[in-house]
Amino acid sequence: MAWADAGRPVVHKTVLRVLIVTQRPEALGRVLGGDRCYRFVEPEALGAGVAEDGEPPDCIVLDYASLGDAASLLEAVSGETGPPYPIVALFSDELDWGACLRAGVQEFVDLRRAGPETLPRAVALARERFALARALGEKQRCLARWNRDLARRVRELQRIFDTAPIGLAIAEGPDGRHMRGNPFHERTLGLPGGSELSKTAPTPAPYRILRDGRELAVEELPMQRACRGETVTGEIVDVERTDGERIVLYCHAGPLVDDSGQCLGAVGAFLDISELRRTQERLRESEERFRSLVEQAVDGIFSADAAGRYLEANSAGAAMLGYTREEILSLRLTDTVAPEEKARIAPALAKLVGGATVRGEWRFRRKDGSFFIGEAVGCQSPGGRLQFIVRDVTERRLIEAKLRDQTERLREADRRKDEFLAMLAHELRNPLAPIRNAVQVLRHASLDGAQFQWCRDVIERQVGQLARLVDDLLDVSRITRGKIELHMEPVEVATLLQRAVETSRPLIEARRHHLSVQMPGEPLVVEGDLVRLVQVLSNLLNNAAKYTEEGGRISLVAERADHSVMIRVRDTGRGIEPAVLPSLFDLFFQVDQNLDRADGGLGIGLSLVQRLVRMHGGRVAAYSEGRGRGSEFTVWLPLWEASRSERTEPPVDSDVRGLRVLVADPQVEAAEGLAQRLEILGYRVRTARDGPAALAAAAVFRPQAIVLDLALPGMDSYEVARRLRVRPETRDTLLIAVTGEVATESARRFRSDGFDRHFSKPVDLAALKVTLETFAFREVREPDGRCSSS
Repeated sequence: MAWADAGRPVVHKTVLRVLIVTQRPEALGRVLGGDRCYRFVEPEALGAGVAEDGEPPDCIVLDYASLGDAASLLEAVSGETGPPYPIVALFSDELDWGACLRAGVQEFVDLRRAGPETLPRAVALARERFALARALGEKQRCLARWNRDLARRVRELQRIFDTAPIGLAIAEGPDGRHMRGNPFHERTLGLPGGSELSKTAPTPAPYRILRDGRELAVEELPMQRACRGETVTGEIVDVERTDGERIVLYCHAGPLVDDSGQCLGAVGAFLDISELRRTQERLRESEERFRSLVEQAVDGIFSADAAGRYLEANSAGAAMLGYTREEILSLRLTDTVAPEEKARIAPALAKLVGGATVRGEWRFRRKDGSFFIGEAVGCQSPGGRLQFIVRDVTERRLIEAKLRDQTERLREADRRKDEFLAMLAHELRNPLAPIRNAVQVLRHASLDGAQFQWCRDVIERQVGQLARLVDDLLDVSRITRGKIELHMEPVEVATLLQRAVETSRPLIEARRHHLSVQMPGEPLVVEGDLVRLVQVLSNLLNNAAKYTEEGGRISLVAERADHSVMIRVRDTGRGIEPAVLPSLFDLFFQVDQNLDRADGGLGIGLSLVQRLVRMHGGRVAAYSEGRGRGSEFTVWLPLWEASRSERTEPPVDSDVRGLRVLVADPQVEAAEGLAQRLEILGYRVRTARDGPAALAAAAVFRPQAIVLDLALPGMDSYEVARRLRVRPETRDTLLIAVTGEVATESARRFRSDGFDRHFSKPVDLAALKVTLETFAFREVREPDGRCSSS
C-alpha cells in the first residue's frame, strides 16, 4: 500500500513513511501540515497499522497528549532489544521524560511550539539517533557474545587441559623458568598436583630426562628449545621418575609468541609410549617366533601377489618344490603346478582377491619334473598379499587308498564271518544229532554188547569232532591275538611225517584213499613245536582226504630245498579255481559256501595252517590247475643246523605203567572220567575234589604228576600249586593246569606259580599222554621252567 495524504500518490524512495498514533488526527493534521506522508492510526489499531501493507514505517509518532497509556503502546511494537523503529513523542503539557527515554523515545515535539517543519526535523533527528543506538547496541551485543564465547573457550581449553589423556605442559618466559602441566602429565611423571615441572626453575623438577642412556643437558630439553623459538616434533626421550620407574615419552613442543614475534614461553604435548614400546618389543619377538615357526614348519608357506607371482616362501616350501627361495621369487603359480591344473589358477586368484578362502587339492610340479599332491588353503592378508599353505598329502592319499582297500577287505571278512557263524551253527549241530541218537539208544535196558559198542563209538567220534572244532577255534583266537606260545625243540622231519600220518590215517582209510609217503633221503631236523607242526600237516592231509572222491590218491613228500625242508601234500581231488587261490588262506574263506556240503568246514583250517607255519619261520603255498584237477599244498620250514648228537627224542611207545597221577577237579564226572582213561593206559590215579583235599592226597600219594583244575573250591588253585612247590615230596612233580579259558591268556601266571604245562578243556588224552611220557623218560623239568600250552 502506498503512503499518501488527501488521496495524492507519493513515491516511496523520496518520502519517509511516518506513522502517527493519535486520537485526534484532524487537529494534528492542521498543526503538522498536509504535504507530508503521514498515516494516522487509532491506538487500538497500532499493530495492524504497522503491518497493513507489509512495508514498515520509517518512524512512529506517539501523541502522548491524546493517549492514555503510551508505555503499553510502546510495548506493543517493541521487541527484546527495544522498539524496532525510531519513536517521536508529541506532548503539550507535562511529560515523564525518564520513562519515555527508557521506553525508547529518541525525540520530543512540543505541540505548543510546533509548525509544519517541526515534525520532519524531529523525525530526522530520531532516525539518526535510532541508527546510532542500534549500531551501538549491536556492537555491545557482539562484544558480549565475544566475551561469552571467549569465556566458554577458556573454560573448554582449561577442561581439555585438565582432562586430556595426554601430557600437556606450558612454560612461561623465554627461559622456561616456570612450567606447569596438566594432571595427566603430572601423574605420568609421578609428581603431585601443582608441582613445578621446569628443569630451569630455582628448584628444578626431580625427574631425569635421558636419551640412549645419557641425561640431557638443560639446553637440550624439548621445552627449553621451544622457548628459544625451535619447534620440536616427534622426539623420543626416556624419563626416570623419582620412584625409579623409567618411562618413554613421545614429545612435541612449540614456542608461544606475541604479535611482534617475541617468545613468551612454550607449549608441549607428551605421549607416554612405554606400553607401546613394550608392545612393539613383544610384537618384534612374536614376529621372530612366527618367522621361526614358519621356517620350522613342515608345510610349505607361500605368499603371492594378485597376478600370481611368488613373493615369499619358507624353507619347507622351497624344498617341497625343489627350488631355492631365490628361484621361487622369479616364478608364477602356473610354473609350479601340473599342466592340467593351470586353468584353475585364474579363478582361484579371483576368489582370493575377492576376500574368499580357497581350499582344495592340486597337483604340483617340482623343478625336476616330478609331481606331488598338495592340499592347499589360501586367503588374502589385510595388506593385500595372497597367502597360502601347502601340505604334501601324497603319502596320505596312498594310505587312504590302502585303507579303502583294507576296508573293503574288512567288509569281505565281515561277510565271511557271517557265513562262518552260520556254518559254525551247522557244524556244531552235525555231531549233536548222532550223539543224541546214541544217548536215546543207551536208555534202552535191553542192549547187547554190539549195540553198546556202537553207541560208545558214535559218542567218542562225535565228541572228538566237537573237541577238534573247539580246538581250532581256540587256536585261531590265540594266534590272532598273539597269545599262542610254541614249545620249540628240535624235531626230526621223519618223526613229524609219521605223527601226522598216524593222526590222519583213520579218515584216509575211511574214505579208501591210497596214501604214498616219501621220506627225505637224509636225516632232516627242524626246530619247532611238534604238536603244532603235526597239526599243520594233519590238517592238510585231512583236507586232501575230505575233498577227494573216495578211492583217490594222496601223496606226502618231504625233501631238502637249500636251507629248508619242503613238504608237499598232493591229491587227485576236486581241485581249486586259480582265481580263488590268493584268498585260500584268509580266515573264514570257503571255496564252497553252501550249507548242504557233505564235507563242509568252517574256513579256519588253512588260515590256521598258514599262521602256524609263519610262526615257525616258514611259508605255505597252494597250487591247482582248476576244478577236477586236484591240488597241491607245499610247506617250507627252515632246517635246524645243530648236530644230531645234541638232539634227544623221547620214545614214542614207552612203558609208563606205574606212573602216579593225581587228578584234582571239582566236577566228579570229569575227574572220574579222566582217571579211568588214564588207568586204562596203565597209570596209577587218585582224585580230589577241592584244594585242601588235593594237598592232603599229594602228601600221602606222592604223585609224580598232578592234573590240577584251576577252579578248585576251598582254596585258590594257584595257592595249591605254590604250596606243592615248596613241599620236598612235590617240588619236582609235573604240574599240569587245566582250564576252560584260552590256553595262553594266563601263561605268565601259570609260569610264575610253577605250572609246567597247561591244557584247555576237554583235555586231549593223546597230548596228555605225550606230556606224561616225556616227563617219565626225561625225569627233569625244562631248564627255564617255561609253561607250554596244548
